[in-house]
Amino acid sequence: MLFRKEVLAAKNARDIGPVVVISPIPLQLVAITAFIVFITIILFAYFASYTKKSTLPGFIFPKDGIVKVYAPQPSRVIKLLTTEGAQVNKGDLLYILNRESSSQLGQTDILVRTELENQHSRMTDNHINLTNQLLTVENNLKNQIEESDKTKFIVNKKIIIQKKKIALLTEKQARFKEMHKSGYVSNQELDDIQLMVLSEQTNLDTLYLEQKVLDKQRLDAISYKNEQTASYKDRINQLENTISDVKNQLVRNESNENSYIYAPISGTATSILSQPGQYADASKPLLVVIPEHEPLVAFLYATSKSVGFIKQNDSVRIRYKSFPYEKFGQYTGTVTHISKTAMSLSDAVDFNIPASSASEGLYKVTVSLDQQYVNTYGNKTPLVSGMEIDADVYLETRKLYEWVLDPLYSITGKI
Repeated sequence: MLFRKEVLAAKNARDIGPVVVISPIPLQLVAITAFIVFITIILFAYFASYTKKSTLPGFIFPKDGIVKVYAPQPSRVIKLLTTEGAQVNKGDLLYILNRESSSQLGQTDILVRTELENQHSRMTDNHINLTNQLLTVENNLKNQIEESDKTKFIVNKKIIIQKKKIALLTEKQARFKEMHKSGYVSNQELDDIQLMVLSEQTNLDTLYLEQKVLDKQRLDAISYKNEQTASYKDRINQLENTISDVKNQLVRNESNENSYIYAPISGTATSILSQPGQYADASKPLLVVIPEHEPLVAFLYATSKSVGFIKQNDSVRIRYKSFPYEKFGQYTGTVTHISKTAMSLSDAVDFNIPASSASEGLYKVTVSLDQQYVNTYGNKTPLVSGMEIDADVYLETRKLYEWVLDPLYSITGKI
C-alpha cells in the first residue's frame, strides 16, 4: 500500500458532513387526507341538525287565572279575617269594611247606593250586550259553516259527475286507439280525445283542491266559533259574578254601613295588601285568592316578531328566576295555546307587565308544565303562583345544510 489509511481518511473528510435527503410527504397521502376531511364535513352538515329557539319572559299562574278581591268603594278596613297563605272556602268572610269611616271622600249611604245602582245598571247592560254579541257571532259562524257545507255538497256532486265523464272519455279513447290501428280514426282525432281526457282530469284535480280548501275553511270556522264562544262565556260568567257581588253590596248597604267582603272561590289567600285601620282603595285589590286544586301553567308573552313562529305542541325549557338554573336546572313544558290577539293593557296589569311593553303588542302563550315542583337539594319544592320565569321555545329543527342554504330557500320559497 502506497499511502497509509490515515492519509486516505483525511482526504475523504468533509466539513459540511454527510448529505441527508428528506423525502417529501407523498401527494397521494395529502389527497386522501383532504378527501376524508371533505367527506366528514359534508356528512356532518347533512346529518347534524340545529333547533332554532326563541327566549320569552313570563310568569307562573293557575290555569284559569287568579281572583283579585276588591273593595266595592273606598273604605276603612275594620277587620281582616284571614292570613297570608290560609285556605279559604267560597263564601268565607274575608274583610269587614266601613264606608262611613272614609269621610275624607264625602261618601254617604245615599251616594254609595246610587253609585252601586249605577254600576249594577251598567253591568246589566254590558251583560245584555255581551249575550247579544255571543248570539250574533254564533249565528254568523253557524251560517258560514252551513254555507261551506252546501258548497262542499255541490263540489262532491261535481266530483262524481266528473269521474263518470272521465270514465266515459277513457272508454272512448280506448275505442279510438283500436280504430286508429285499423285506420278509421286519424291522428288528429286521437290527439283530440287524449287532450279531452287530460283536460277533464285537470278539472277533477281542481275540484279535489276546492274540496280540501272547503274542509279547511270549515275546520277553521268551527275552531274560531268554539274559541269565541268560550271567550264570550268566560266574560259573561265573570260579569255575572261581578253583578252578583254588586247585588250583595246593595243588600248590605241597606242593612248597615259596613261592607262585608266574601271569598268568591275556594283557594289560598295571598298578597294581602290592606290591613285593619288602613284605607282600602277601590282601584287596588285587597287580596288575591289562588284557586285550589288548580294546576299551574306558564304564561309567556311574545312580541309580534316571534309569535308567528310559535305553534302548539312546541317544546319549552323553563328557567325559574327564584331558582337559578345553574344550580337547580331547567324544566320542560309544552305550548298548549297561543292567543290570536294582542294583550290589552288590563291583561298586562294582571301579568305585571309594564304598560310600555304591552303597548308594543304582546301575545300570550300558554305552556303546560311537566312538573309542578322544583327539585331543591333532594326535596320537591312546589311552584308558587306569580313566579317570574324565562323560557326557551324550540321552534323548528333543520339540518345544518338547510340553515346554511336558508337565504336561498327564502328566495325560492321552498325547502
